[in-house]
Amino acid sequence: MNISRKLKFGLAGLVVGMASSFVFADNVWIEEQRAEEMRSLIHDVLAEADSRSSFLGDGSSPSVNVHGFLQTRWSYNDIKTDGVDTTHGFNVPRTRLEVSGDLYDWGYKVSGQWNDGGNFTLMDAYADWGNFRVGQFKSPFMKEVLTAQTDTLATERSVIASQFGQGRSQGVQYGYETALSGVTVAYTDGFNTANGAGV
Repeated sequence: MNISRKLKFGLAGLVVGMASSFVFADNVWIEEQRAEEMRSLIHDVLAEADSRSSFLGDGSSPSVNVHGFLQTRWSYNDIKTDGVDTTHGFNVPRTRLEVSGDLYDWGYKVSGQWNDGGNFTLMDAYADWGNFRVGQFKSPFMKEVLTAQTDTLATERSVIASQFGQGRSQGVQYGYETALSGVTVAYTDGFNTANGAGV
């Protein structure tokens, strides 16, 4: 009777061992299947994210730069006419505020200026994309006028620039530069037509 009990316990242990090994093998197979499905899901999500990121341009963050400048001068006018007083004093010919930056693949600039009398005038309002510019900007004509006001040596530009300078206008512009030279062409609504003055 002791032998048959040992045999029964042995057979029962063998059956339990075989059943647990099948369950263990089944669990390993399920875990491997889940891991493979998870890898496939992660791969699909990353591929979808890459395809959507192409809409964001070069991936750079939008930026906003606020800056400006103020120009002052002191003038003295000794008038040699009877009954006319000599004039002198400080004044502020221009106070400019500029907002510029990047919006993904696009660059932009908006600027305005107050004069001595306190009147505000919109100066620039354009967007750049690649080599193109669209909006209100200085037309590509006459280097002296294209030089920024902050980079000139005098407070005012020359008489020639005042008479023949193009000022600002609305339109579209294309520019291409190489290491040695460059070319810029524009289609606009004419010279000195800023803020619809030529319409």
